[in-house]
Amino acid sequence: MDDSLITPLNKGVDHFNYTEGACPGPAPEGEVLVPETQSRYEDEDQDDAEVTRQIGLYSGYMKTLEDWSQSHDTNFYASHRPLFAVACDGDHMNVLDWTMQQSLGPHTLDRVSAAIAGHMHWFEALSFENQGLPAQIVVGNAGTDLIKNYVNQETLPTIELRVGVDDAYTARVEAGITARRGQASTAAKS
Repeated sequence: MDDSLITPLNKGVDHFNYTEGACPGPAPEGEVLVPETQSRYEDEDQDDAEVTRQIGLYSGYMKTLEDWSQSHDTNFYASHRPLFAVACDGDHMNVLDWTMQQSLGPHTLDRVSAAIAGHMHWFEALSFENQGLPAQIVVGNAGTDLIKNYVNQETLPTIELRVGVDDAYTARVEAGITARRGQASTAAKS
């Protein structure tokens, strides 16, 4: 999907404050860490009418995705921006991409196996418990300097995403892998 119309909140992931050790660690036993969603309506540099127009446009595209996915057992969503990637901005963990998440209908992803994207300048793959969300694969390792991704690997299995309109989609990360500066680490729920 061509999502190039989106003007990212606060200039986007390329402008996040990556500080080693600042990203939250794992949630305490029995608890979950819920990354923040970043509404573009909260950004004074965004035009609210344009944000609303873009959500409407992409909602139509997502409805088409939902309709097309009924014809096949295995479906992939491919776009520039990830639907469910996690990244740290200082000591805040965020889930990307808010505009696309707001465009999801209640059954858009029912028959989507994986979401494949770039945008972030590192590799990240997340799978979710009970397939509550499609697997998210971010392959952003080329074309520019890699951004240091300091999501603590042991934190991944304690993350629960709550995304979409009124948190319509909720799922806990089952396993994840992140590559930063040529090094890969994995983490899985124990």
